[in-house]
Amino acid sequence: MSEVKELNVKIVTELSKKVLDAVTQIANEYGLIIKKDRGKFDRVKWRPNITIAVPEEVAMSNAKSQWDKHCGNLGLKPSHFGCVFVHPSGSTFKICGVKPNARKNNILIESAKGAKYVMPHDEVVGYLHGIQKDNQ
Repeated sequence: MSEVKELNVKIVTELSKKVLDAVTQIANEYGLIIKKDRGKFDRVKWRPNITIAVPEEVAMSNAKSQWDKHCGNLGLKPSHFGCVFVHPSGSTFKICGVKPNARKNNILIESAKGAKYVMPHDEVVGYLHGIQKDNQ
């Protein structure tokens, strides 16, 4: 192939396929998965957007193990992992993890749309027990 003087859609598409194939092969050796997004390019540079991640079932297993280990220190039970509660705003959230080293916002929650947030454990305990805390 000739030397590239400027990037364009055709070249970036070819590069993207080759890079993705190479990275996928390496990730497969480690049991990881690839998540690809379009990335960005202009005439002189291309920034591919590739995420290498642990498979979802492994990540959930790790999150559950962490939860089981630390939930008791926060006034929660192992069975609360995955529980759904309604925030006073009307939004629904699911408990999906714990941040044991966080001082305040130490519970990971996920919205119905899949966005992840953190929340103080005392608020989560209140919502699980039907105790509404006023938004501040």
